[in-house]
Amino acid sequence: MEEDFVARRFRVPPCDWSAVIDLARTLGEKHGVTTPARSLDVLHVAAARHLRAADFLTSDKRQRAFALAVGLTCPPV
Repeated sequence: MEEDFVARRFRVPPCDWSAVIDLARTLGEKHGVTTPARSLDVLHVAAARHLRAADFLTSDKRQRAFALAVGLTCPPV
């Protein structure tokens, strides 16, 4: 993976974690009752939303359902 970072195939974007946590709280309150996601699922989805990810890739059914509920695009895996 180190080679991929050196070759710039991956990058780590700057992230405002305080904003991500606030967004996770808001999304969890809004969608957590109807979509049973775990806390780290909610945090991952909130980070993706905060970073304006084009797609959200996961093989976890609960995480996928939560991501779809908040409007992310989840390609099939």
